[in-house]
Amino acid sequence: MDLEAWEAVKAAHRERSHDTYDEAFPLLHHEKYRREVDAQTAALFAMYEPSKDPATLNSRLYQLVLDGVHSRNKTNTCPDTEPTYSVAERTAVEVWRQRVRSQVATRIDRYPPLIAGVTSTSSKPKNSPPKRSEHHVFQVPELLDLILHFAGPEAQVHALDVAIAWRTSAISVISNPRNVSGFRFSHPYAPVEYGQTIDSTFVSQRPSSKEVEEFGAHLRRLIRRQPDVTWRKRYLYFPARISQLCDLPDNIAQALNDLDVQQRHNLHGRINSISRTADNICWLDLSQFVINPYFNHLFAKDDRIKHRFGRWEITLRPSNTPDGLLFARSSATSLLLDNIGSMHITDPPCQTLGIYHYDSSTEASPSFQVLLKRISNSNGVRVSDIHDALEQLTPGVLSTWRRNAGDLHERVRELHWIDSVWWLPATPKIVIRLDNTAMVVDPDFDYEELMSGSSAEVARSAVAERYGYGFHITRLAYMSAEPFRATRQGEWVSNDLFEPMKSTTGRSPINWDL
Repeated sequence: MDLEAWEAVKAAHRERSHDTYDEAFPLLHHEKYRREVDAQTAALFAMYEPSKDPATLNSRLYQLVLDGVHSRNKTNTCPDTEPTYSVAERTAVEVWRQRVRSQVATRIDRYPPLIAGVTSTSSKPKNSPPKRSEHHVFQVPELLDLILHFAGPEAQVHALDVAIAWRTSAISVISNPRNVSGFRFSHPYAPVEYGQTIDSTFVSQRPSSKEVEEFGAHLRRLIRRQPDVTWRKRYLYFPARISQLCDLPDNIAQALNDLDVQQRHNLHGRINSISRTADNICWLDLSQFVINPYFNHLFAKDDRIKHRFGRWEITLRPSNTPDGLLFARSSATSLLLDNIGSMHITDPPCQTLGIYHYDSSTEASPSFQVLLKRISNSNGVRVSDIHDALEQLTPGVLSTWRRNAGDLHERVRELHWIDSVWWLPATPKIVIRLDNTAMVVDPDFDYEELMSGSSAEVARSAVAERYGYGFHITRLAYMSAEPFRATRQGEWVSNDLFEPMKSTTGRSPINWDL
């Protein structure tokens, strides 16, 4: 822009403002307004804001852009323009990319695409238990029933695969109305919802004083590790089994209160303080519930379920048939599912659970976790409710994961080991969270369409409603909490590829606290 054009711009706006436009706008090509820029700043601008010349920006805009550049640098954001590498680093980067792409491809190959119309070739399920027969060791079936009853759910599930007599006894024990492990009893409490205040008469499995003490040390350690950046916020979330105790030591309660206020969504306004008292502790996540042991063992026996951040993470099986993604199909598994379907999925019963998965192709949520479906049952969610939904959703979860993983595989061609891109799990997963029936579910919700057809603020408001950010001050953190970078990256690549050498480009080192 030449000076004549610049004067015309100022004249057109002068009546609406008494500000001096010399400070409000940059003179992009006028030597009077150029500043000295050090080599480090110039290099960062070239990587993260290549369209802007830091030497010509006015003071206010320069500081604003500089803060964003430093934040993106400290959070290891991929630069817009690849920096200039030394010969040694260029060679190391190329080798790193080849090896990472190979390891990512190996991960993807473990989960082949589904073959349409093909079902599992394992044994067909049986609709009813086999007739009782005596075991050659236990001549009295009642003795075997008694042993399995006291042995517990894990032994009972294992017994299904031993022999017909053992299977019959196991089913007899599992389906017995007096089996307290079966969550069939009439519960003294109505099914609970996310955000509901905990009844003062409810007796929970309280953590020990040692657990609370260890939690306090863990809390202080993670707060100290919080990165001092705002570009990509690191959300901390602590399972409500401990964090929602009304009698936490004062120092722990205060640290949690401060953290909750700091991490709140703007729907909660200008809240400056909160407290944890018996009147406002709530049901907030699945760590406060006991999971049905039979349902849990269906996945735990091959280590495919994780309980962390107050949620359940279920990994799908490598299978090219839709009916093999959840379980290895067998008559024993089908028999177990038939007999636990009417059981509650949790104790105490919960009324609504949300089923989510990871989709890095959308920015709809901070951690790329997208709602698939909410399951509600006014009498308490049952095992069959969740199982039926999972059977329906798993093919789509696998397809989305393969697409996202393929995008990551291609993206590695342009990556540096510093870049923080490891958000997609290295296996297709379903995430189950405690939700609330009143949370909005729009079947036609399309974040990308909202962003293109409305303002960003409208799109963000729709997301906040869909994911229930207004239901509790910790909800945003609950939805967004993820393991630290080393854990996420370690799922994809071997440790020797974490940081082959120190970069000479002037970028910040890897921030492992993200």
